[in-house]
Amino acid sequence: MDYSPELGGIIYQVASMARRAGGISFAGGYPDPALFDTEGLAAAFNQVFRDSFRVALQYGEREGHPPLRARLAAFSSTPSRTVAAEEVIIANGGQQGIETAVRVLTRRGDTVFMDSPVFPTALQAFHLAGLNGISVAKDRDGLIPESLEALLKVHAPKLIYVVPSYSNPDGSVLALERRRRLLELAVHYRFHVLEDDPYSRLWFDTPAPPSLLALSGEVPGARDWLIHVSSLSKLVAPGLRVGWMIPPAHLRQEFVWTKLATDIHSALPTQHAVENYWAAGRMEAHLPKIRATYAGRARAMHAALAEHLADRLDFAAPQGGMFMWCRVRAGGDARDLMDAARREGVYFVPGVAFYPRDADRATFRLSFATTPEDGIAEGIRRLSRVLAG
Repeated sequence: MDYSPELGGIIYQVASMARRAGGISFAGGYPDPALFDTEGLAAAFNQVFRDSFRVALQYGEREGHPPLRARLAAFSSTPSRTVAAEEVIIANGGQQGIETAVRVLTRRGDTVFMDSPVFPTALQAFHLAGLNGISVAKDRDGLIPESLEALLKVHAPKLIYVVPSYSNPDGSVLALERRRRLLELAVHYRFHVLEDDPYSRLWFDTPAPPSLLALSGEVPGARDWLIHVSSLSKLVAPGLRVGWMIPPAHLRQEFVWTKLATDIHSALPTQHAVENYWAAGRMEAHLPKIRATYAGRARAMHAALAEHLADRLDFAAPQGGMFMWCRVRAGGDARDLMDAARREGVYFVPGVAFYPRDADRATFRLSFATTPEDGIAEGIRRLSRVLAG
């Protein structure tokens, strides 16, 4: 891979700069802190220290707090794929699930496939593991099965990494039939699929297609080749660091032991508090507000881009998630626009941070999640001045 940690670090540098300098930031892939249900979370943590602190402050089960595992199993289940509590391993966010899968399934020099552009912290895990990263061609309907099949005739990947629903950074959604075909190819060619699924509940008008986890109950043999990773970072709060992983049954113990070597178990007070929060009904009650807010901001951003930059950028309206992906039609390197944009008080992340190699440098990512609609309109006006030169 041509990827380096410095490229992925651009995101955090730009987001940090925006926090220090003020202005309008479309940079960080962060949820809006104004949407955190602080009242509900405060009650949930108070309940821990009132009712269960002696257990929550002690060492606990390495797989995680049993009631929360049961709740996450129910949350992940569908009519075609029932998940049992013992299948769920609590992780410190979805990133630990990715890292654990890499450590269990790969060795230095192995090949990993991914669609690109792709989540850069996954690229970081692949880079540090010394893996050979290869991109599969994609479009707005996600990775293209014909491209995957062509690559499989040349390479033998250990796994393929995908964010099927409202992907970070480009907001794409893997089409239903492509999801099924991906699982069929995994079974046939015997490679693992690492599904990263933190955004699928953030749909706007209609839900995303069934997850690969759900479809693995319909594709013969697919359960043995799928690792499902998800997180509550975008649904509750990222600072809680509550995620989970559902590996195949024959790999479950290895996942547990590998995670055990890292942290023994994830923080129990937080797990207890999240279970309390969920049991009180706050999760289901609050999620529609998050969806509606992000949907309004996504529409505001798309409308502003259509008004001010339709002749200079290619972009598409997102169906969910937190991101819009843009390409400068005239080409060039979006990094060259960063300083001019900063002087206008607007921030974004150049696309070079999201590719394992051969980056399309004319691309960049905009996040609409943290900026109110009037701020989005003003930010896009400023960005139009930058692109006008």
